[in-house]
Amino acid sequence: QPRSTLKPSSAASDVYKRQQLVGGKKQCKVATKGAQIHDVQWNPDSNSFVVIFGSQPAQPVIFNNEFIPLLEITGSYKNYIAFSPSGRFLMLGGFGNLAGDVEFWDLKTKELIGNCKAHCTVTAEWGADAKCIMTAVLNPRLRVDNAITVYGSNGALLTMESYAANELYDVKWIKRKFDCATEEKVVPGQMNTAEVKATFGGVVQRDKL
Repeated sequence: QPRSTLKPSSAASDVYKRQQLVGGKKQCKVATKGAQIHDVQWNPDSNSFVVIFGSQPAQPVIFNNEFIPLLEITGSYKNYIAFSPSGRFLMLGGFGNLAGDVEFWDLKTKELIGNCKAHCTVTAEWGADAKCIMTAVLNPRLRVDNAITVYGSNGALLTMESYAANELYDVKWIKRKFDCATEEKVVPGQMNTAEVKATFGGVVQRDKL
């Protein structure tokens, strides 16, 4: 896999942007030149969004809310986007028919802060404190090797719970209050395994509720 890099977009502001009037209101569209769109997600701060499009290695592009391209990530075999609760951290994954490569980006510093392999992942979700992300291999997409795995925001493997002898259909973090100011203070990789297991236990014991 080529090393991914994040750089300011060199595209003119009108390369991707298409405007038209619909019912008297301005409507903007991202023009991907006929390329396949793999995923699109708004940043929770509502100021930007990410689109992954094109043949693999695909082209993740970060746009502002005026549809102007800000940043491009090159060399990226990705088709899945997940923002942390405040939008500071961005996870890009290559799931499905891709190899399971995952990257973690800090959009505040514009740096790649970690990566990992999450083979056969069906879903991925950030924890409320943005210190870790949970991935899962689920039935019926995959009927074997069902499992839940938690990685730190620096890509470190923190804990894994196998459901190989059972069928796992869905998994969600238990909802917690989120504080944007707390996420601003997060140092990638600072969450230790014991802390994750204490939080994670409430998730994996859901069959006892």
